[in-house]
Amino acid sequence: TLVTLGGHFWTDLFIQRESLLPVAVAAVALGLVPRTGVREGFGAVYRMFGLILFFWVVLLLAGFGEGSVLPLTSGTVEAVYQVLGFATAALVIWVGIRRQWNHVTYTGVTAFVILLFIKAMDWWWEWMPHWLFFLVLGGMAVVVMVLLKRVQARVGGAR
Repeated sequence: TLVTLGGHFWTDLFIQRESLLPVAVAAVALGLVPRTGVREGFGAVYRMFGLILFFWVVLLLAGFGEGSVLPLTSGTVEAVYQVLGFATAALVIWVGIRRQWNHVTYTGVTAFVILLFIKAMDWWWEWMPHWLFFLVLGGMAVVVMVLLKRVQARVGGAR
């Protein structure tokens, strides 16, 4: 509906990716509403699919700024969505840790790491030898795992 209201045909849904962002936010918001009854644990499903859809759109636009509805250059669109992605991933990780929702935390961490690797590609791929690039990426992965272990232990959820 959002795509057709924007003047496009409905099959352009995946070309105009930003039209999926309100749906993703609505799914996450629906997953935050407390439920009682038969569908008690279904909020986690809404949260997961909403976050996955949100980060899928953000990651695509952060890596390739083409096809955005924003009246900006593709490089600017990439920068905007990279900042949005890092900020949202950090917020999602924080909320997941505070509420002890592992699925939310893991989704935020996954999005954060993918965005970090996208930026590493932008910064270092052209001038760094490829063996060194992958060595640095491996080191970054180890640092992320150690930091997450410390955060998990500090919160008290070490398992």
